[in-house]
Amino acid sequence: MKRLFVLAAMLTLIAGSSFASSKTETVAIGEPLMFGSTELMPGNYRVAWEGNGPTVHVTLTRGKVSATADAKLVTADNINAGVTFRTEGARKILDEIDLRHVSLVLKDASTEAE
Repeated sequence: MKRLFVLAAMLTLIAGSSFASSKTETVAIGEPLMFGSTELMPGNYRVAWEGNGPTVHVTLTRGKVSATADAKLVTADNINAGVTFRTEGARKILDEIDLRHVSLVLKDASTEAE
């Protein structure tokens, strides 16, 4: 019985640590967008986020380009991965990243909308 309890405790710790680790997916960006102070050129980006919400730390990476920002994690059933942006003058600014089961709403975008 003691052995079963130890095994169950170990499995719980392993499962819990996997939820706390960072998650990654890929998103395509079709046109130049600003993400914080970084201009993202069109292409496929690796999206990684750390944390369980509601606030997570997001990193977009493509080759040598890497940019980070804080975002609000929202559970969603998105059919397709994609991005939402707003236009300020001649610049297009990334507001939201929609992935399969979550949306990452960037902090600057959510603050302005409130």
